[in-house]
Amino acid sequence: MAVERERLRFPHWQERRPLHKTRQGVSWLTHWLERRCGVPVPVRGVLVLPGWKIDNSEAAPDILVVSGDTLAKQITELTPGPLNDAIHDKVINVLLERAQLMELKHLSQPSV
Repeated sequence: MAVERERLRFPHWQERRPLHKTRQGVSWLTHWLERRCGVPVPVRGVLVLPGWKIDNSEAAPDILVVSGDTLAKQITELTPGPLNDAIHDKVINVLLERAQLMELKHLSQPSV
């Protein structure tokens, strides 16, 4: 499959929505982190399409589209922008706070 700036081209179809939704998520997270941390925080979108051989030669640089085979390695190599230790720790803390708020406590017991 091939990644273009605004479209994913699969062998027998094409889609725009996954790139659009990824960009929406990046925008939301960028603004939310800036509000919570008090400073701009660099954010990079990652779209994972397991099992596909991906051609990124025409892809826009704002979203990393990967098959997932080497996702851990690729994420550790991402450098979306400078981030000092204090802001790094603040980002971790606000994300952990958000995760706790979003936990589905009502599902902690079997639903059957």
